[in-house]
Amino acid sequence: MATATYTSPTITKIVLRHVSGSRVNQIEEFPLAHLNELEIGRDAACRVRYDPDRDDLVGRHHAKISIEGGEHPVFTLKDLGSRNGTYVNRQRIAAPVRLYPGDVVQLGPGGPEFIFDLEPRPPEAPRPTRIAGESLSPAPPRPTRVADVQPPAAAPPVAVASPMTPPGGPVGAPPPATWQPPVAVTPVAAGGGIGKATVERMIGQAKSDNRLTIVLVSSLVLLVVAGLVSYLGYLGYKQQQQVNTKIVVAEQETQRAKQQAEAARSEVERQKSEAPLDPSAIAAANSASVVYLEVGWKLIFTPTGQQVYHRYQNGVPMFVRLEDGTVEPWLTTNPNSNRPIGGEHTGTGFVVSGDGFILTNRHVAASWKSRYEFPDAVGMVFDVRNGNCTFLATLPEWVPSETRQAGGKFLQGGFEGRNDYLYVTFANKTQRILGQLSVASDRHDVALVKIGIPGRIRPVELFDGYDSIKPGDSVTVLGYPGLTPKKLGVVASKDVFNREAQTRVVPNVTVSSGVISSLLRDDTATTVAGRDRVMSVMGDSYQLSINSTGPGNSGGPVFDNRGRVIAVFNAGAERVTYAVPIRYALELMNPASR
Repeated sequence: MATATYTSPTITKIVLRHVSGSRVNQIEEFPLAHLNELEIGRDAACRVRYDPDRDDLVGRHHAKISIEGGEHPVFTLKDLGSRNGTYVNRQRIAAPVRLYPGDVVQLGPGGPEFIFDLEPRPPEAPRPTRIAGESLSPAPPRPTRVADVQPPAAAPPVAVASPMTPPGGPVGAPPPATWQPPVAVTPVAAGGGIGKATVERMIGQAKSDNRLTIVLVSSLVLLVVAGLVSYLGYLGYKQQQQVNTKIVVAEQETQRAKQQAEAARSEVERQKSEAPLDPSAIAAANSASVVYLEVGWKLIFTPTGQQVYHRYQNGVPMFVRLEDGTVEPWLTTNPNSNRPIGGEHTGTGFVVSGDGFILTNRHVAASWKSRYEFPDAVGMVFDVRNGNCTFLATLPEWVPSETRQAGGKFLQGGFEGRNDYLYVTFANKTQRILGQLSVASDRHDVALVKIGIPGRIRPVELFDGYDSIKPGDSVTVLGYPGLTPKKLGVVASKDVFNREAQTRVVPNVTVSSGVISSLLRDDTATTVAGRDRVMSVMGDSYQLSINSTGPGNSGGPVFDNRGRVIAVFNAGAERVTYAVPIRYALELMNPASR
């Protein structure tokens, strides 16, 4: 009778079943037609591609599966020099190995795993190789053999008890613990033989020998058991030590792999952070943190709390020349026909902390501490030294908070500025938030404003580059210059008690870019022999090649090409502008550091 021949079905595809990693529970199928190899890794060119961020133990080109042969192909796995290695059935491979259906492939210790399979699976395919492990139980000990104890030989016996009925029970019942084999005794002859006492002594000796044997055997058994227990305990201890050592080694390898992955990730982040950004990227990342400021202020005479006015006579502003020759506006608390010392203006600020602190210029948030701009070009001056009143063609440079007189009474101090309002509006919003002046610098044109809202606000990144910045470095300025056309929004009220619509300015950030043209250093070192003190007329500042901005941009952030704020925009002149180094703002924010 002929025997049927079985032909294996032709393999049509490779099947990969992902069991861990970012692709867990996914199944990939690769038809074998025109397929020579499958490359595995995080690179976009790999056929089996893993997540570049979450599967960071996988190399860019980690391993590949090669297909050789025609009708019955052979599948080989090779590691491509990956940093963390490739494992097949928990064993790291050092050279190409053949893959069989059901083999488990892992990419790095603790990395993602998949099961290799074929479809249709050939019936003769061997099972995956099982990794031999160490036995946790030692070989069982050999049983202990106990020697038989034989009673001593005697003379031809005379039965004193039936051999079928041992003392203490009927035939067939188990003998009592103290039962001994029947002892044969010699009948006593007249005048000779073994007496009764001798027989009893022989029986007692046999019992004693039997007890000693039991004690010795029991002791030997106990010793063997104790030795066996000790040996088993020692084997268990050694095996536990080996397991602990393997666990420690595995943990060290995992920790080392994590450290390498973290180092690689940190290097990528470092390279990203050092890459220069263009102005559009800087604006996109920081515009939400740049705010529009609306400010109204006035000067107060502190002894009475009254507002201070500039005296006018017949429509002409009056000034006084003090004893030391200083010229100041003639101040009074009488509002009749006089103009208040104060003003309204807009400016820019930027968020420097998540709890609502905003950095801007001192001349924006505390205008009374900066040079006052008189609305008139000329005036009359009264000289207190001789009582003469003359024409004044050049108006003085005057700081309101530092004046020494009011209403003809020459006083020391007693003047302070006060903001009637200080509104903060975020980019592309209409909601005004009331802010308060927190602190203004005594030496530089920087000040801090605080808004009280419960939500967290994203701050900009500050960087003190004072000692490393160079002329020619690229900079980007964000802000709300007044020359930019206003964008207005109509706010429809939903309040039943006030249905009036309101028109508000919708701040739209302006982006200006250029370079640092010059570093204006203010050397305040004490004069020494052969060296004169050097003073900059613009103070300690950076000169910028940016002329596309102007008033209203004061207080705006100046960014370097990595998106960090290095200065605060504060002044402009024809074709050039200036900024205060962020070092002085950091001093204001951390007064204890000075």
